[in-house]
Amino acid sequence: MTAKIPEWIEEVFERYLTAEFTYLDGEMPRTVAVLPYYDAKKKKILITTSPAFYKKVGCVKRNPKVCVLFSNSRYSGIGGNAVVLVQGIAKVNENIEENLHYLMNLMINYRDCWKKRVLEKMAEELMSPIVKWLMDWYVLRIVIEVKPKRLIFWKDGKIENRPEVLEVVD
Repeated sequence: MTAKIPEWIEEVFERYLTAEFTYLDGEMPRTVAVLPYYDAKKKKILITTSPAFYKKVGCVKRNPKVCVLFSNSRYSGIGGNAVVLVQGIAKVNENIEENLHYLMNLMINYRDCWKKRVLEKMAEELMSPIVKWLMDWYVLRIVIEVKPKRLIFWKDGKIENRPEVLEVVD
């Protein structure tokens, strides 16, 4: 089926605190835990990484086909345990200054939820002068935008059952 992203899935993107991001390192899949953002206006999932971990960025630039798995509803405030696998195309933005402003504006307009409060607290702590001085390698962020192309999901969270599949239209 081809359609726009359903509202309940967008809510999963916005409110699940963590996800698993998978990319290819040559022929080897690599999966890392991430704290994703969701830009509802652009309909894109945002993964950030430090320039210190540039290998991931290089891999994504070489092969932009990536996956993001939302499988842990804990702390989301969403009833149920929906599992959503996103297959998408990634685009890397390495402009650190632009990324900082983009992420700050995104958080200001983010839906009020526990995830927003956690991210605000992290930003507050990471932006202190001493942390910026000691950990600038971590505070600076490269943004990987993931444009969903296919959604494979289990609304009830029962992954032993056959998933629903949705091809996403722009």
